Amino acid sequence: MNDVWAAFSYGLLHWDGLSWALFDTGTQAMPMSVWGSGPADVWVLTVDGVVRVVRRWNGMSWQVLFATFDLRRFVTGSGPRDVWVSGDRVSFHWEGMSLQRLLVDLHQIYSFGPSDAWGIGTDGNIQHWDGTRWTPVETGPTHSSLTEWGRKSNDVWAAGEHGTLIHWDGSRWRPVSSGTTASLSSILGTGPDDVWVAGTAGGIEDQGKTLFRGYGDSFHSVPSPGGGISALWGASPNDVCALSGASIMRYRP
Repeated sequence: MNDVWAAFSYGLLHWDGLSWALFDTGTQAMPMSVWGSGPADVWVLTVDGVVRVVRRWNGMSWQVLFATFDLRRFVTGSGPRDVWVSGDRVSFHWEGMSLQRLLVDLHQIYSFGPSDAWGIGTDGNIQHWDGTRWTPVETGPTHSSLTEWGRKSNDVWAAGEHGTLIHWDGSRWRPVSSGTTASLSSILGTGPDDVWVAGTAGGIEDQGKTLFRGYGDSFHSVPSPGGGISALWGASPNDVCALSGASIMRYRP
């Protein structure tokens, strides 16, 4: 793992395989979200007062792509020609040459490609993008979803409030027991039978546990320092990082 980015209120951090260092974004604006498909394609969403600005790093310099007063929350994508910026009321889709503005209210998006993406609305409901439009998808009687991750089109996971965990198998969403009542705010997979979920501590029965790992449909807690976990990313089953407050933890058994 030698090319990892993290957005903090005090700046953008980059891991080069040896150490973390602040990375100059060319602005004093606060980074809210960062995503990249490679060393020469990194996107960052910054906020300066009421203005949200999306910048792209090409390996040499930053380019300002657009600014908006709409409340943007998250930047993600599947490659240089498929990048999403999601938020209240309006989301933006970069297709490589042009920016598409869509009237859809999304908290988070996970994309497999220009015509296959999953989104979570600010109401916790799940929608699917087919390259033309977003369509709501029935998930059954679950609590609101907060985060999602997928390995391929027929293997998508979503997690949310009160330990909610559901899985898409290509035809339907079905509930999976996470073994916790914690609100799950981040999910990551490193393979078909290796899924991590994390969040904030729930009831007394959770005993402060905030990190869980699943092999298939069986999830168990993983020891971690106290405090909630807001983000996960990893390169392999034995190399996973977690963001907790202002600290970055790394799992390497």
